[in-house]
Amino acid sequence: MSNAARSVVPTLGALALIAVLGACGQDESGQAGAQPTGAQETGATSATHPEVSPIDPCDLATAADLRDATGADFTEGMELGPDCSFATADYSMTATVSSGLETVADHLDTEQTTVGELDAVQGAAPDGTQCLVDVTLGPDAPVDTLNTSITDAAPDDKPCDLAKKIAEKALTNNAHWSR
Repeated sequence: MSNAARSVVPTLGALALIAVLGACGQDESGQAGAQPTGAQETGATSATHPEVSPIDPCDLATAADLRDATGADFTEGMELGPDCSFATADYSMTATVSSGLETVADHLDTEQTTVGELDAVQGAAPDGTQCLVDVTLGPDAPVDTLNTSITDAAPDDKPCDLAKKIAEKALTNNAHWSR
């Protein structure tokens, strides 16, 4: 395995962890929130992660969609947990696309925004190299949110703008939800 390939594994693992932690919460008493019922009852995992979303995350966007949205060439997506993860050929930038979970964490610098005509929230890392965007989908959608992220971008690349463009591309190219 090349050094570049080894360096992306921790980054992608961290993104998967952020997505999972974003789904975890505490109730008012400080106790951990309940697990999704499907995960408790079956103990089994499915390729489409029905306890998170009925949609395969790699059906949400393609490498060509990411290239159209960002101008960067990404490798084909690889499913990692509830996310579809992409990387540029030199691993200088990574992106994820998923649905169902709120991924923007409290420790990020957050702000309300829109993607297309839909309400969204974006969270940027203080160093300006990472941004996560959660788009609130309509009531007829099979999930509550569409999630996109960019990691390891140069601050001058404006990662939140890139993550929003990926979300716009995923929204316009998918029949999974109505707008």
